[in-house]
Amino acid sequence: MEYAPDSAAAAPFTKAELENSAPVDAGKILSRREMQALAEFAGAKARGRPRKARPKVNATFRLDADLLDAIRATGKGWQTRINAVLRQWMAQYS
Repeated sequence: MEYAPDSAAAAPFTKAELENSAPVDAGKILSRREMQALAEFAGAKARGRPRKARPKVNATFRLDADLLDAIRATGKGWQTRINAVLRQWMAQYS
């Protein structure tokens, strides 16, 4: 089953579904929905970073080697600085 956030499979279990469920078989592979319900039932905290409303995406594009070398030479955080420069350009020319 593929993960689809809007599908009924992604909806949390109802109280009635939890009360009428069978014990977990140690050999059974649980679905994502079942794992979430089990974690909630056990009182487990959510793991990892909270999801952003607009997460960043990976992009591949080509730059001149000397330009990239100069940008990287500015040190840690160069990708964040490039993002800021592109935003500034977009604000100015859009």
